[in-house]
Amino acid sequence: MIRRRGLTLIELLISMFVMGVVIIIIGNLFIGSSQFATDEQGRIVTGENASRIFANLDQTIRQGTAVLASATINSITYTSGDTTLVFSAPTPLTDGSLSSTLTDTLVVTLDASNANNQRLTLVTSANQTGCPTNCSTRLSGTTTLTTGVKDVYFRYNNDTITSATDVTVTMRTISTVRGREFNQINIIHATFRNHA
Repeated sequence: MIRRRGLTLIELLISMFVMGVVIIIIGNLFIGSSQFATDEQGRIVTGENASRIFANLDQTIRQGTAVLASATINSITYTSGDTTLVFSAPTPLTDGSLSSTLTDTLVVTLDASNANNQRLTLVTSANQTGCPTNCSTRLSGTTTLTTGVKDVYFRYNNDTITSATDVTVTMRTISTVRGREFNQINIIHATFRNHA
């Protein structure tokens, strides 16, 4: 007669303990890899957003001829400073040329009216002198350059703002991926291409 031996209570408890440890380790590895993937996705999304923002902003600023101390557009006065850039740019005409005498006024500013979703806006006052035959192709009004901006700072290469020929823009953008918030700080340096 063969005698079968089963597991003792101690052997069963040890087996369960080892299995529990293995399950905890595997779970932690899974959670860690999932969090790593979320972090990477957040960094990629934030970086792509920042690149798109800065390409648009850089192109807009480089059109300029000069920084203006201030400008009033639609009864709102904008003043160049840390969070606002007021500048003039040659008027693009309907014949495809740039006017040598007419300028449009552009304002890049941080709209903080919604603290949870601040946006960078472009306010344009297009010069319509010479209409209807050769008008500015820029549209007057306010457009959103981007949302998800935490902070923006403009620095000028001259203490007298109206003498500045270069602007350094520091911007902190924010993106939310899978319920987590990601920030990125980017800096661009733009020279007024049409500076006189």
